[in-house]
Amino acid sequence: MSPRPVDPSIDEIAGRAHACSDLDTLAAAVRGCVACDALAATRTTVVVGDVIADARLLIVGEAPGANEDIAGRPFVGKGGQLLDGLLAEVGLTRSETAVLNVLKCRPPANRTPARAEAARCSGWLDRQVE
Repeated sequence: MSPRPVDPSIDEIAGRAHACSDLDTLAAAVRGCVACDALAATRTTVVVGDVIADARLLIVGEAPGANEDIAGRPFVGKGGQLLDGLLAEVGLTRSETAVLNVLKCRPPANRTPARAEAARCSGWLDRQVE
Protein backbone atom coordinates (compact mmCIF):
# COMPACT_ATOMS: atom_id res chain seq x y z
CA MET A 1 0.00 0.00 0.00
CA SER A 2 1.41 3.39 -0.96
CA PRO A 3 1.67 6.10 1.68
CA ARG A 4 -1.21 8.55 1.90
CA PRO A 5 -0.30 11.92 0.33
CA VAL A 6 0.16 14.77 2.76
CA ASP A 7 -2.74 17.21 2.68
CA PRO A 8 -1.73 20.61 1.38
CA SER A 9 -1.66 23.40 3.92
CA ILE A 10 -3.89 26.44 3.75
CA ASP A 11 -0.89 28.46 2.56
CA GLU A 12 -0.14 25.93 -0.20
CA ILE A 13 -3.70 26.13 -1.49
CA ALA A 14 -3.62 29.93 -1.37
CA GLY A 15 -0.35 29.80 -3.32
CA ARG A 16 -1.93 27.56 -5.96
CA ALA A 17 -4.85 29.95 -6.24
CA HIS A 18 -2.62 33.01 -6.62
CA ALA A 19 -0.59 31.25 -9.31
CA CYS A 20 -3.70 31.20 -11.51
CA SER A 21 -3.52 34.13 -13.90
CA ASP A 22 -7.13 34.12 -15.14
CA LEU A 23 -10.58 32.88 -14.14
CA ASP A 24 -10.52 29.82 -16.42
CA THR A 25 -7.21 28.61 -14.99
CA LEU A 26 -8.49 29.23 -11.49
CA ALA A 27 -11.70 27.29 -12.19
CA ALA A 28 -9.68 24.34 -13.51
CA ALA A 29 -7.48 24.37 -10.41
CA VAL A 30 -10.52 24.46 -8.11
CA ARG A 31 -12.09 21.52 -9.97
CA GLY A 32 -8.93 19.50 -9.42
CA CYS A 33 -8.67 20.21 -5.70
CA VAL A 34 -8.92 17.25 -3.33
CA ALA A 35 -7.53 18.99 -0.27
CA CYS A 36 -10.50 18.05 1.89
CA ASP A 37 -10.50 14.28 1.50
CA ALA A 38 -13.91 13.78 3.11
CA LEU A 39 -15.61 16.37 0.93
CA ALA A 40 -13.83 15.38 -2.27
CA ALA A 41 -14.76 11.73 -1.73
CA THR A 42 -18.48 12.41 -1.41
CA ARG A 43 -19.03 15.22 -3.92
CA THR A 44 -20.62 14.77 -7.31
CA THR A 45 -19.33 18.04 -8.72
CA VAL A 46 -17.01 20.81 -7.63
CA VAL A 47 -19.16 23.94 -7.57
CA VAL A 48 -16.69 26.58 -8.69
CA GLY A 49 -19.35 29.27 -8.76
CA ASP A 50 -20.59 31.81 -11.24
CA VAL A 51 -17.57 34.07 -11.47
CA ILE A 52 -18.17 37.20 -13.51
CA ALA A 53 -15.23 39.54 -13.91
CA ASP A 54 -17.31 42.70 -14.21
CA ALA A 55 -20.10 41.72 -11.82
CA ARG A 56 -22.18 44.48 -10.27
CA LEU A 57 -22.77 42.39 -7.16
CA LEU A 58 -21.01 39.52 -5.40
CA ILE A 59 -22.96 37.03 -3.31
CA VAL A 60 -21.15 34.44 -1.21
CA GLY A 61 -23.00 31.48 0.23
CA GLU A 62 -21.84 28.90 2.73
CA ALA A 63 -21.56 25.68 0.71
CA PRO A 64 -23.26 23.82 -2.12
CA GLY A 65 -26.31 21.76 -1.24
CA ALA A 66 -27.59 18.63 -2.93
CA ASN A 67 -29.10 20.48 -5.90
CA GLU A 68 -25.92 22.50 -6.44
CA ASP A 69 -23.76 19.38 -6.20
CA ILE A 70 -25.78 17.79 -8.99
CA ALA A 71 -26.04 20.90 -11.19
CA GLY A 72 -22.49 22.16 -10.61
CA ARG A 73 -23.79 25.70 -10.04
CA PRO A 74 -24.45 27.68 -6.87
CA PHE A 75 -27.93 28.64 -5.72
CA VAL A 76 -30.17 26.45 -7.84
CA GLY A 77 -33.52 24.93 -6.92
CA LYS A 78 -35.70 26.80 -4.43
CA GLY A 79 -32.78 28.84 -3.13
CA GLY A 80 -31.90 29.90 -6.67
CA GLN A 81 -35.49 30.87 -7.42
CA LEU A 82 -35.57 33.00 -4.29
CA LEU A 83 -32.23 34.60 -5.21
CA ASP A 84 -33.41 35.32 -8.76
CA GLY A 85 -36.56 36.96 -7.39
CA LEU A 86 -34.61 39.11 -4.93
CA LEU A 87 -32.19 40.18 -7.65
CA ALA A 88 -35.09 41.10 -9.93
CA GLU A 89 -36.56 43.27 -7.17
CA VAL A 90 -33.40 45.40 -7.20
CA GLY A 91 -33.09 45.41 -10.99
CA LEU A 92 -30.33 42.81 -11.36
CA THR A 93 -30.02 39.42 -13.05
CA ARG A 94 -27.80 36.43 -12.41
CA SER A 95 -25.86 37.29 -15.58
CA GLU A 96 -24.49 40.40 -13.88
CA THR A 97 -24.06 38.87 -10.42
CA ALA A 98 -21.13 36.76 -9.25
CA VAL A 99 -22.36 33.93 -7.04
CA LEU A 100 -19.82 31.92 -5.06
CA ASN A 101 -19.66 29.65 -2.04
CA VAL A 102 -17.05 29.48 0.70
CA LEU A 103 -16.78 25.72 0.16
CA LYS A 104 -16.61 24.36 -3.34
CA CYS A 105 -17.80 20.85 -2.38
CA ARG A 106 -21.01 19.80 -0.68
CA PRO A 107 -20.63 18.71 2.93
CA PRO A 108 -22.23 15.30 3.47
CA ALA A 109 -25.93 15.52 4.39
CA ASN A 110 -25.73 19.32 3.90
CA ARG A 111 -24.12 19.69 7.31
CA THR A 112 -22.63 23.00 8.37
CA PRO A 113 -19.06 23.29 7.06
CA ALA A 114 -16.29 22.78 9.59
CA ARG A 115 -14.00 25.73 10.25
CA ALA A 116 -11.04 23.76 8.94
CA GLU A 117 -12.90 23.11 5.67
CA ALA A 118 -13.74 26.79 5.27
CA ALA A 119 -10.15 27.73 6.03
CA ARG A 120 -8.83 25.21 3.52
CA CYS A 121 -11.09 26.63 0.75
CA SER A 122 -10.42 30.26 1.65
CA GLY A 123 -7.55 30.64 -0.82
CA TRP A 124 -9.82 29.71 -3.72
CA LEU A 125 -12.54 32.12 -2.59
CA ASP A 126 -10.08 34.94 -1.91
CA ARG A 127 -8.66 34.63 -5.43
CA GLN A 128 -12.12 34.51 -7.00
CA VAL A 129 -13.09 37.68 -5.17
CA GLU A 130 -9.81 39.33 -6.16
